Amino acid sequence: TIKPNKIPNSLSQRLDTTLKDSHNMKVFGMGTLASMASRDRYMRFTHSMYGVYSTMEDELDRCCVVLNDDDENGTESTNVVAHFWNKHSEILRRSNKLKGDMLHLLPKDTLPSKYSVATDEYRNAIRAAGTKDRDDGGGRLLGHAYTRYLADLMGGQVLGTPTRLALGLEVGAPRQY
Repeated sequence: TIKPNKIPNSLSQRLDTTLKDSHNMKVFGMGTLASMASRDRYMRFTHSMYGVYSTMEDELDRCCVVLNDDDENGTESTNVVAHFWNKHSEILRRSNKLKGDMLHLLPKDTLPSKYSVATDEYRNAIRAAGTKDRDDGGGRLLGHAYTRYLADLMGGQVLGTPTRLALGLEVGAPRQY
């Protein structure tokens, strides 16, 4: 645990505690190993993450524009989600990188079309958070963004090389991390 996570009752400390208390690291580790067991399993994992990230990025984009009755182009929003996404979207976007990882392993332009039930449920939760954030100016999507971007990218940087080596991917893959 890093120093900021030890400040009593700080957001960082609470998120760190939630992560530790809410995740069975043995299950997490087995899931991670399973995604590296074969290219087919890696494809299923990457496709699922593509669904999650593309949905979240669409919702974050939608929270940045407020449509007015008299303006079909919309105006920039000033809510907390828009502030975050306008500032960090360029560096955080992952959906195109995930898509690139999939296209590299699949025959030309043949992305899978269906998601698992669990992935669809998560995508629906993201859509609901986005709808509520647009309705009331809340910040529900920030929780999803924190979980996905910070946790996935930090963990992913550690897992990128082992994934590449286990699956025999070219240097630079996976791109998503």
